[in-house]
Amino acid sequence: MIWAILILGLLIGLLPRYTIVKEGTAKAIMTLGEFSRIVFRWKGHWLDKEGRIWRDGELPQDIMEEKNEGETDEDFKKRLANRAKEFREANEERARLRVLGGLFICGIRGIHQVHNYPLRWADVHQIEEAGQVIEKPVFHDEKALDYAMLRPTVYYTKLIQVETGTPLWLKKEKPALPERIGVDVEVLVTMRIINPYNFLFVAPSTPVEEVIARLNALIRATIGMMDLDSLMFYRGKSDMLWHGSRDEKTLSGLPLLLKEQIGEYPGLKDEKLIRDTLPKWGLAVAEAGVDIKKVDTPPDIRDLIRARRQQELLAEARGARIAGTLVETEAQGRGKTKEEIQKEINDDDGRRAQFREDTKDLITRELTMERGALTRIEVPGGTTLEGLVRLFGGKLPLGTKEGGLPQVGESRTKESAEAGGATGKPSKQKVGKPGVRGPSGFVWPKEMAEEDRERLRDEFSELPKEERDKRVNEMMGLMQDGKIRRV
Repeated sequence: MIWAILILGLLIGLLPRYTIVKEGTAKAIMTLGEFSRIVFRWKGHWLDKEGRIWRDGELPQDIMEEKNEGETDEDFKKRLANRAKEFREANEERARLRVLGGLFICGIRGIHQVHNYPLRWADVHQIEEAGQVIEKPVFHDEKALDYAMLRPTVYYTKLIQVETGTPLWLKKEKPALPERIGVDVEVLVTMRIINPYNFLFVAPSTPVEEVIARLNALIRATIGMMDLDSLMFYRGKSDMLWHGSRDEKTLSGLPLLLKEQIGEYPGLKDEKLIRDTLPKWGLAVAEAGVDIKKVDTPPDIRDLIRARRQQELLAEARGARIAGTLVETEAQGRGKTKEEIQKEINDDDGRRAQFREDTKDLITRELTMERGALTRIEVPGGTTLEGLVRLFGGKLPLGTKEGGLPQVGESRTKESAEAGGATGKPSKQKVGKPGVRGPSGFVWPKEMAEEDRERLRDEFSELPKEERDKRVNEMMGLMQDGKIRRV
Protein backbone atom coordinates (compact mmCIF):
# COMPACT_ATOMS: atom_id res chain seq x y z
CA MET A 1 0.00 0.00 0.00
CA ILE A 2 2.79 2.40 0.90
CA TRP A 3 4.62 1.54 -2.33
CA ALA A 4 1.48 2.26 -4.35
CA ILE A 5 1.12 5.69 -2.73
CA LEU A 6 4.78 6.49 -3.37
CA ILE A 7 4.53 5.45 -7.02
CA LEU A 8 1.33 7.51 -7.47
CA GLY A 9 3.04 10.51 -5.87
CA LEU A 10 6.03 10.14 -8.17
CA LEU A 11 3.78 9.92 -11.21
CA ILE A 12 1.85 13.05 -10.16
CA GLY A 13 5.06 14.95 -9.40
CA LEU A 14 7.24 13.87 -12.30
CA LEU A 15 4.99 12.95 -15.21
CA PRO A 16 3.16 16.31 -15.72
CA ARG A 17 5.19 19.30 -16.96
CA TYR A 18 4.77 22.46 -14.89
CA THR A 19 5.64 26.08 -15.63
CA ILE A 20 5.41 29.33 -13.71
CA VAL A 21 4.03 32.35 -15.56
CA LYS A 22 5.06 35.64 -13.96
CA GLU A 23 2.74 38.63 -13.74
CA GLY A 24 2.63 40.60 -16.99
CA THR A 25 4.02 37.79 -19.16
CA ALA A 26 2.71 35.08 -21.47
CA LYS A 27 3.99 31.69 -22.61
CA ALA A 28 3.20 29.48 -25.59
CA ILE A 29 2.56 25.78 -24.89
CA MET A 30 3.60 23.38 -27.67
CA THR A 31 2.46 19.76 -28.27
CA LEU A 32 5.19 17.81 -30.05
CA GLY A 33 6.33 21.03 -31.73
CA GLU A 34 2.85 22.27 -32.67
CA PHE A 35 1.25 25.31 -31.02
CA SER A 36 -1.35 24.34 -28.44
CA ARG A 37 -2.35 27.40 -26.38
CA ILE A 38 -1.25 30.63 -24.68
CA VAL A 39 -1.08 30.87 -20.89
CA PHE A 40 -0.64 34.29 -19.29
CA ARG A 41 -0.99 36.22 -16.04
CA TRP A 42 -1.76 39.97 -16.00
CA LYS A 43 -4.24 41.39 -13.54
CA GLY A 44 -6.94 43.52 -15.16
CA HIS A 45 -6.49 41.90 -18.59
CA TRP A 46 -7.96 38.97 -20.49
CA LEU A 47 -7.14 36.88 -23.57
CA ASP A 48 -9.53 36.42 -26.49
CA LYS A 49 -9.81 33.37 -28.76
CA GLU A 50 -7.63 35.07 -31.42
CA GLY A 51 -4.78 35.44 -28.94
CA ARG A 52 -5.12 39.20 -28.37
CA ILE A 53 -4.71 40.75 -24.92
CA TRP A 54 -7.45 43.19 -23.77
CA ARG A 55 -7.80 45.45 -20.76
CA ASP A 56 -10.91 45.06 -18.62
CA GLY A 57 -13.62 47.30 -20.07
CA GLU A 58 -11.78 47.80 -23.37
CA LEU A 59 -13.71 47.62 -26.65
CA PRO A 60 -12.46 47.40 -30.26
CA GLN A 61 -12.74 50.63 -32.23
CA ASP A 62 -15.14 49.10 -34.76
CA ILE A 63 -17.79 48.39 -32.09
CA MET A 64 -17.04 51.35 -29.83
CA GLU A 65 -20.26 53.20 -29.08
CA GLU A 66 -20.88 56.93 -28.71
CA LYS A 67 -22.92 58.82 -26.17
CA ASN A 68 -26.58 59.23 -27.13
CA GLU A 69 -28.31 62.58 -27.07
CA GLY A 70 -29.78 63.25 -23.62
CA GLU A 71 -27.89 60.33 -22.06
CA THR A 72 -26.14 61.10 -18.76
CA ASP A 73 -22.46 60.34 -18.25
CA GLU A 74 -23.30 57.70 -15.65
CA ASP A 75 -25.76 55.89 -17.95
CA PHE A 76 -23.24 56.03 -20.80
CA LYS A 77 -20.52 54.46 -18.62
CA LYS A 78 -22.89 51.69 -17.52
CA ARG A 79 -23.86 50.95 -21.13
CA LEU A 80 -20.21 50.77 -22.16
CA ALA A 81 -19.43 48.49 -19.21
CA ASN A 82 -22.27 46.12 -20.19
CA ARG A 83 -21.11 46.15 -23.82
CA ALA A 84 -17.55 45.33 -22.75
CA LYS A 85 -18.82 42.51 -20.52
CA GLU A 86 -20.79 41.01 -23.41
CA PHE A 87 -17.76 41.30 -25.68
CA ARG A 88 -15.56 39.53 -23.14
CA GLU A 89 -18.04 36.72 -22.47
CA ALA A 90 -18.32 36.06 -26.21
CA ASN A 91 -14.60 36.09 -26.97
CA GLU A 92 -12.58 35.17 -23.85
CA GLU A 93 -10.28 32.16 -23.96
CA ARG A 94 -10.56 30.58 -20.53
CA ALA A 95 -7.39 29.68 -18.65
CA ARG A 96 -6.92 25.91 -18.26
CA LEU A 97 -4.93 23.74 -15.91
CA ARG A 98 -3.90 26.56 -13.57
CA VAL A 99 -2.88 25.04 -10.24
CA LEU A 100 -2.24 28.05 -8.01
CA GLY A 101 -1.28 31.67 -8.70
CA GLY A 102 0.99 31.60 -11.73
CA LEU A 103 1.64 27.82 -11.63
CA PHE A 104 0.26 26.03 -14.68
CA ILE A 105 0.32 22.41 -15.88
CA CYS A 106 1.66 22.47 -19.44
CA GLY A 107 0.83 18.83 -20.17
CA ILE A 108 2.74 15.56 -20.15
CA ARG A 109 6.50 15.57 -19.87
CA GLY A 110 8.15 14.60 -23.16
CA ILE A 111 5.06 15.58 -25.17
CA HIS A 112 4.38 19.17 -24.15
CA GLN A 113 6.93 21.96 -23.72
CA VAL A 114 7.17 25.75 -23.47
CA HIS A 115 8.18 27.53 -26.67
CA ASN A 116 11.62 29.19 -26.67
CA TYR A 117 12.78 31.90 -29.06
CA PRO A 118 15.78 34.27 -29.51
CA LEU A 119 15.43 37.96 -28.63
CA ARG A 120 17.94 40.77 -29.11
CA TRP A 121 17.30 44.35 -27.97
CA ALA A 122 18.86 47.39 -26.30
CA ASP A 123 17.51 49.63 -23.56
CA VAL A 124 18.83 52.40 -21.32
CA HIS A 125 19.94 51.82 -17.73
CA GLN A 126 20.93 54.34 -15.10
CA ILE A 127 24.34 53.46 -13.68
CA GLU A 128 26.75 55.13 -11.30
CA GLU A 129 30.05 56.11 -12.85
CA ALA A 130 32.74 58.31 -11.25
CA GLY A 131 30.31 59.30 -8.52
CA GLN A 132 27.61 60.40 -10.97
CA VAL A 133 24.41 58.71 -12.15
CA ILE A 134 24.39 58.53 -15.95
CA GLU A 135 22.21 56.86 -18.58
CA LYS A 136 23.95 54.17 -20.59
CA PRO A 137 22.63 51.91 -23.36
CA VAL A 138 22.72 48.19 -22.49
CA PHE A 139 22.48 45.46 -25.14
CA HIS A 140 20.69 42.17 -24.40
CA ASP A 141 21.03 38.91 -26.34
CA GLU A 142 18.77 36.08 -25.16
CA LYS A 143 19.30 32.82 -27.05
CA ALA A 144 16.28 30.96 -25.64
CA LEU A 145 13.66 33.12 -23.96
CA ASP A 146 10.53 31.22 -22.88
CA TYR A 147 8.12 34.12 -22.22
CA ALA A 148 6.77 37.25 -23.92
CA MET A 149 6.71 40.52 -21.94
CA LEU A 150 3.23 42.03 -22.15
CA ARG A 151 3.91 45.27 -20.29
CA PRO A 152 5.13 48.28 -22.32
CA THR A 153 8.90 48.20 -22.81
CA VAL A 154 11.22 51.07 -23.81
CA TYR A 155 13.77 50.13 -26.48
CA TYR A 156 16.86 52.12 -27.41
CA THR A 157 18.23 52.62 -30.91
CA LYS A 158 20.90 54.87 -32.41
CA LEU A 159 20.98 56.07 -36.01
CA ILE A 160 24.48 56.87 -37.30
CA GLN A 161 25.16 59.70 -39.78
CA VAL A 162 21.58 60.56 -40.64
CA GLU A 163 21.55 63.33 -43.25
CA THR A 164 19.24 66.28 -42.67
CA GLY A 165 17.29 67.51 -45.66
CA THR A 166 15.15 70.35 -46.91
CA PRO A 167 11.99 71.26 -44.93
CA LEU A 168 8.73 70.44 -46.73
CA TRP A 169 7.49 74.02 -46.45
CA LEU A 170 10.64 75.29 -48.18
CA LYS A 171 10.29 72.74 -50.99
CA LYS A 172 6.80 74.08 -51.68
CA GLU A 173 8.07 77.66 -51.95
CA LYS A 174 11.15 77.11 -54.11
CA PRO A 175 13.55 74.35 -55.18
CA ALA A 176 16.32 73.93 -52.63
CA LEU A 177 19.25 71.58 -52.17
CA PRO A 178 19.15 69.29 -49.11
CA GLU A 179 21.08 70.50 -46.10
CA ARG A 180 22.97 67.17 -45.84
CA ILE A 181 24.44 67.57 -42.35
CA GLY A 182 25.34 64.16 -40.94
CA VAL A 183 24.11 63.71 -37.36
CA ASP A 184 23.86 60.81 -34.91
CA VAL A 185 20.39 60.48 -33.43
CA GLU A 186 19.43 58.48 -30.32
CA VAL A 187 15.79 57.37 -30.23
CA LEU A 188 13.60 55.70 -27.59
CA VAL A 189 10.69 53.53 -28.77
CA THR A 190 7.96 52.34 -26.40
CA MET A 191 6.19 49.16 -27.57
CA ARG A 192 4.11 46.39 -26.09
CA ILE A 193 2.92 42.97 -27.20
CA ILE A 194 -0.82 42.94 -27.95
CA ASN A 195 -1.01 39.41 -29.43
CA PRO A 196 1.48 36.87 -28.05
CA TYR A 197 0.72 34.29 -30.77
CA ASN A 198 1.37 36.72 -33.63
CA PHE A 199 4.48 38.02 -31.88
CA LEU A 200 5.93 34.52 -31.49
CA PHE A 201 4.78 32.84 -34.70
CA VAL A 202 3.80 35.48 -37.29
CA ALA A 203 6.45 38.17 -36.78
CA PRO A 204 10.07 37.64 -37.99
CA SER A 205 12.18 35.23 -35.98
CA THR A 206 13.88 38.03 -34.02
CA PRO A 207 10.82 40.30 -33.76
CA VAL A 208 12.05 43.29 -31.74
CA GLU A 209 15.31 43.55 -33.69
CA GLU A 210 13.46 43.44 -37.01
CA VAL A 211 10.87 45.99 -35.89
CA ILE A 212 13.54 48.41 -34.64
CA ALA A 213 15.37 48.10 -37.96
CA ARG A 214 12.17 48.99 -39.84
CA LEU A 215 11.49 51.88 -37.46
CA ASN A 216 15.06 53.14 -37.98
CA ALA A 217 14.44 53.35 -41.72
CA LEU A 218 11.18 55.22 -41.12
CA ILE A 219 12.77 57.69 -38.68
CA ARG A 220 15.72 58.21 -41.04
CA ALA A 221 13.30 59.11 -43.83
CA THR A 222 11.42 61.50 -41.53
CA ILE A 223 14.63 63.26 -40.50
CA GLY A 224 15.49 63.57 -44.19
CA MET A 225 12.51 65.95 -44.47
CA MET A 226 13.86 68.23 -41.71
CA ASP A 227 16.64 70.75 -41.49
CA LEU A 228 18.90 70.75 -38.44
CA ASP A 229 16.93 73.48 -36.64
CA SER A 230 13.67 71.51 -36.98
CA LEU A 231 15.35 68.31 -35.80
CA MET A 232 16.68 70.07 -32.71
CA PHE A 233 13.20 71.46 -32.04
CA TYR A 234 11.66 67.96 -32.13
CA ARG A 235 13.90 66.60 -29.34
CA GLY A 236 11.69 65.53 -26.46
CA LYS A 237 8.50 66.47 -28.34
CA SER A 238 7.14 62.97 -28.89
CA ASP A 239 3.54 64.21 -29.24
CA MET A 240 4.41 66.37 -32.23
CA LEU A 241 6.56 63.63 -33.79
CA TRP A 242 3.68 61.18 -33.39
CA HIS A 243 0.71 63.31 -34.46
CA GLY A 244 2.48 65.54 -36.99
CA SER A 245 3.43 69.20 -36.85
CA ARG A 246 0.06 70.41 -38.16
CA ASP A 247 -2.06 68.58 -35.57
CA GLU A 248 -4.15 71.13 -33.65
CA LYS A 249 -3.69 69.24 -30.39
CA THR A 250 0.09 69.46 -30.58
CA LEU A 251 0.09 73.06 -31.86
CA SER A 252 -2.11 74.41 -29.09
CA GLY A 253 -0.18 76.64 -26.74
CA LEU A 254 2.70 77.33 -29.14
CA PRO A 255 3.40 80.96 -30.14
CA LEU A 256 2.20 81.91 -33.63
CA LEU A 257 5.70 82.66 -34.91
CA LEU A 258 6.93 79.26 -33.73
CA LYS A 259 3.99 77.54 -35.45
CA GLU A 260 5.06 79.15 -38.73
CA GLN A 261 8.70 78.18 -38.32
CA ILE A 262 8.44 74.48 -37.50
CA GLY A 263 7.15 73.64 -40.97
CA GLU A 264 4.95 70.72 -42.02
CA TYR A 265 5.87 67.14 -41.18
CA PRO A 266 3.60 64.06 -41.25
CA GLY A 267 2.95 62.15 -38.05
CA LEU A 268 4.47 58.71 -37.49
CA LYS A 269 1.12 57.31 -36.31
CA ASP A 270 -0.23 57.31 -39.88
CA GLU A 271 2.70 55.38 -41.36
CA LYS A 272 1.80 51.94 -42.75
CA LEU A 273 4.45 50.21 -40.63
CA ILE A 274 2.88 51.45 -37.39
CA ARG A 275 -0.76 51.39 -38.49
CA ASP A 276 -0.89 48.01 -40.30
CA THR A 277 2.31 45.96 -40.13
CA LEU A 278 3.07 45.99 -36.41
CA PRO A 279 -0.45 44.91 -35.30
CA LYS A 280 -0.17 41.94 -37.68
CA TRP A 281 3.06 41.04 -35.89
CA GLY A 282 1.35 41.29 -32.50
CA LEU A 283 2.99 44.59 -31.53
CA ALA A 284 1.84 48.16 -30.99
CA VAL A 285 3.83 51.34 -30.50
CA ALA A 286 2.50 53.29 -27.53
CA GLU A 287 0.74 56.63 -28.11
CA ALA A 288 3.51 59.18 -28.78
CA GLY A 289 5.91 56.32 -28.15
CA VAL A 290 8.77 57.48 -30.42
CA ASP A 291 11.01 60.06 -28.78
CA ILE A 292 14.17 61.71 -30.13
CA LYS A 293 16.41 61.56 -27.07
CA LYS A 294 19.64 63.10 -28.33
CA VAL A 295 21.13 64.64 -31.48
CA ASP A 296 24.92 64.66 -31.86
CA THR A 297 26.32 67.04 -34.47
CA PRO A 298 29.91 67.15 -35.79
CA PRO A 299 32.24 69.44 -33.77
CA ASP A 300 32.57 72.01 -36.57
CA ILE A 301 28.78 72.23 -36.88
CA ARG A 302 28.46 72.67 -33.10
CA ASP A 303 30.88 75.59 -33.25
CA LEU A 304 28.88 77.18 -36.07
CA ILE A 305 25.60 76.71 -34.19
CA ARG A 306 27.09 78.26 -31.04
CA ALA A 307 28.40 81.26 -32.98
CA ARG A 308 25.12 81.70 -34.85
CA ARG A 309 23.10 81.52 -31.66
CA GLN A 310 25.28 84.20 -30.11
CA GLN A 311 24.68 86.43 -33.13
CA GLU A 312 20.95 85.70 -32.99
CA LEU A 313 20.74 86.76 -29.35
CA LEU A 314 22.53 90.01 -30.10
CA ALA A 315 20.40 90.63 -33.17
CA GLU A 316 17.16 89.85 -31.34
CA ALA A 317 18.08 92.37 -28.67
CA ARG A 318 18.81 94.98 -31.36
CA GLY A 319 15.53 94.26 -33.17
CA ALA A 320 13.50 94.41 -29.94
CA ARG A 321 15.13 97.72 -28.98
CA ILE A 322 14.50 99.34 -32.37
CA ALA A 323 10.95 98.00 -32.68
CA GLY A 324 10.19 99.16 -29.15
CA THR A 325 11.57 102.62 -29.95
CA LEU A 326 9.32 102.89 -33.01
CA VAL A 327 6.22 101.89 -31.04
CA GLU A 328 7.02 104.19 -28.12
CA THR A 329 7.81 107.15 -30.41
CA GLU A 330 4.52 106.78 -32.26
CA ALA A 331 2.63 106.36 -28.99
CA GLN A 332 4.08 109.62 -27.62
CA GLY A 333 3.47 111.48 -30.84
CA ARG A 334 -0.19 110.41 -31.03
CA GLY A 335 -0.96 110.52 -27.32
CA LYS A 336 -1.70 106.79 -27.06
CA THR A 337 -0.30 103.92 -25.02
CA LYS A 338 2.26 101.50 -26.42
CA GLU A 339 -0.25 98.68 -26.08
CA GLU A 340 -2.78 100.53 -28.26
CA ILE A 341 -0.18 101.19 -30.96
CA GLN A 342 0.98 97.56 -30.87
CA LYS A 343 -2.62 96.34 -31.24
CA GLU A 344 -3.15 98.63 -34.25
CA ILE A 345 -0.04 97.18 -35.89
CA ASN A 346 -1.06 93.58 -35.18
CA ASP A 347 -4.62 94.06 -36.44
CA ASP A 348 -3.74 95.81 -39.72
CA ASP A 349 -1.80 93.90 -42.38
CA GLY A 350 -0.76 97.13 -44.08
CA ARG A 351 0.47 98.70 -40.84
CA ARG A 352 2.30 95.50 -39.97
CA ALA A 353 4.08 95.46 -43.33
CA GLN A 354 5.03 99.14 -42.98
CA PHE A 355 6.27 98.51 -39.44
CA ARG A 356 8.54 95.76 -40.74
CA GLU A 357 9.88 98.09 -43.42
CA ASP A 358 10.52 100.88 -40.92
CA THR A 359 12.26 98.49 -38.55
CA LYS A 360 14.32 97.04 -41.38
CA ASP A 361 15.36 100.52 -42.47
CA LEU A 362 16.48 101.52 -38.98
CA ILE A 363 18.40 98.26 -38.50
CA THR A 364 20.13 98.79 -41.86
CA ARG A 365 21.11 102.35 -41.08
CA GLU A 366 22.26 101.62 -37.56
CA LEU A 367 24.48 98.79 -38.78
CA THR A 368 25.78 100.95 -41.62
CA MET A 369 26.71 103.75 -39.24
CA GLU A 370 28.22 101.39 -36.68
CA ARG A 371 30.44 99.61 -39.17
CA GLY A 372 31.39 102.57 -41.31
CA ALA A 373 29.92 101.22 -44.55
CA LEU A 374 27.97 103.30 -47.03
CA THR A 375 26.56 100.35 -48.94
CA ARG A 376 22.77 100.33 -48.90
CA ILE A 377 21.39 96.91 -48.04
CA GLU A 378 18.19 95.62 -49.57
CA VAL A 379 16.35 92.53 -48.41
CA PRO A 380 13.51 90.81 -50.33
CA GLY A 381 10.07 91.72 -48.99
CA GLY A 382 7.89 89.45 -46.94
CA THR A 383 10.63 88.60 -44.46
CA THR A 384 9.57 88.42 -40.83
CA LEU A 385 11.13 90.75 -38.28
CA GLU A 386 13.02 87.89 -36.67
CA GLY A 387 14.40 86.79 -40.03
CA LEU A 388 15.55 90.35 -40.79
CA VAL A 389 17.19 90.71 -37.42
CA ARG A 390 19.03 87.43 -37.85
CA LEU A 391 20.13 88.36 -41.34
CA PHE A 392 21.45 91.80 -40.45
CA GLY A 393 22.79 90.80 -37.05
CA GLY A 394 24.67 87.72 -38.18
CA LYS A 395 25.63 88.03 -41.82
CA LEU A 396 26.80 91.58 -42.65
CA PRO A 397 30.57 91.99 -42.29
CA LEU A 398 30.40 95.62 -43.45
CA GLY A 399 33.15 98.21 -43.55
CA THR A 400 36.05 95.80 -43.17
CA LYS A 401 39.02 95.43 -45.44
CA GLU A 402 38.71 91.66 -45.16
CA GLY A 403 35.18 91.79 -46.50
CA GLY A 404 36.30 93.70 -49.59
CA LEU A 405 33.43 96.21 -49.23
CA PRO A 406 33.70 100.00 -49.68
CA GLN A 407 35.62 101.72 -46.92
CA VAL A 408 34.71 105.01 -45.28
CA GLY A 409 34.61 107.77 -47.87
CA GLU A 410 35.01 105.52 -50.92
CA SER A 411 31.36 105.68 -52.00
CA ARG A 412 30.45 109.22 -50.98
CA THR A 413 28.09 110.96 -53.33
CA LYS A 414 28.46 114.53 -54.49
CA GLU A 415 25.58 115.59 -52.31
CA SER A 416 27.07 113.98 -49.20
CA ALA A 417 30.45 115.61 -49.84
CA GLU A 418 28.80 118.98 -50.12
CA ALA A 419 26.79 118.41 -46.96
CA GLY A 420 29.70 117.14 -44.88
CA GLY A 421 32.47 119.23 -46.39
CA ALA A 422 35.97 118.16 -47.23
CA THR A 423 36.84 117.63 -43.58
CA GLY A 424 33.98 115.20 -42.98
CA LYS A 425 32.79 117.17 -39.94
CA PRO A 426 29.02 117.12 -39.39
CA SER A 427 27.29 120.25 -40.51
CA LYS A 428 24.39 121.83 -38.71
CA GLN A 429 20.85 121.71 -40.04
CA LYS A 430 20.59 124.06 -43.05
CA VAL A 431 17.35 123.14 -44.75
CA GLY A 432 15.16 125.70 -42.96
CA LYS A 433 13.14 123.11 -41.04
CA PRO A 434 12.40 123.25 -37.28
CA GLY A 435 15.29 121.66 -35.45
CA VAL A 436 16.08 120.12 -32.06
CA ARG A 437 19.50 120.67 -30.50
CA GLY A 438 20.86 117.49 -28.92
CA PRO A 439 23.17 117.13 -25.92
CA SER A 440 26.20 117.21 -28.25
CA GLY A 441 25.12 120.56 -29.73
CA PHE A 442 24.18 118.99 -33.05
CA VAL A 443 20.87 120.23 -34.48
CA TRP A 444 18.56 117.44 -35.60
CA PRO A 445 15.58 117.89 -37.94
CA LYS A 446 12.43 117.74 -35.83
CA GLU A 447 10.70 115.98 -38.71
CA MET A 448 13.23 113.71 -40.33
CA ALA A 449 12.46 113.02 -43.98
CA GLU A 450 14.19 110.56 -46.29
CA GLU A 451 16.64 113.15 -47.63
CA ASP A 452 17.57 114.12 -44.06
CA ARG A 453 18.35 110.53 -43.17
CA GLU A 454 20.45 110.13 -46.33
CA ARG A 455 22.41 113.29 -45.54
CA LEU A 456 23.03 112.32 -41.92
CA ARG A 457 24.12 108.85 -42.89
CA ASP A 458 26.76 110.25 -45.24
CA GLU A 459 27.95 112.77 -42.68
CA PHE A 460 28.22 110.27 -39.85
CA SER A 461 30.11 107.75 -41.98
CA GLU A 462 33.06 110.16 -41.99
CA LEU A 463 33.29 110.33 -38.20
CA PRO A 464 35.45 108.11 -35.99
CA LYS A 465 33.55 105.10 -34.69
CA GLU A 466 33.31 106.43 -31.12
CA GLU A 467 31.87 109.75 -32.27
CA ARG A 468 29.57 108.00 -34.73
CA ASP A 469 28.19 105.77 -31.98
CA LYS A 470 27.46 108.83 -29.85
CA ARG A 471 25.50 110.41 -32.72
CA VAL A 472 23.47 107.23 -33.31
CA ASN A 473 22.66 106.85 -29.61
CA GLU A 474 21.71 110.52 -29.40
CA MET A 475 19.36 110.18 -32.37
CA MET A 476 17.71 107.03 -30.95
CA GLY A 477 17.28 108.73 -27.58
CA LEU A 478 15.63 111.80 -29.13
CA MET A 479 13.31 109.57 -31.16
CA GLN A 480 12.42 107.60 -28.05
CA ASP A 481 11.66 110.85 -26.20
CA GLY A 482 9.43 111.97 -29.05
CA LYS A 483 11.50 115.08 -29.79
CA ILE A 484 12.16 114.02 -33.38
CA ARG A 485 10.13 111.76 -35.60
CA ARG A 486 10.29 110.23 -39.04
CA VAL A 487 8.04 111.50 -41.82
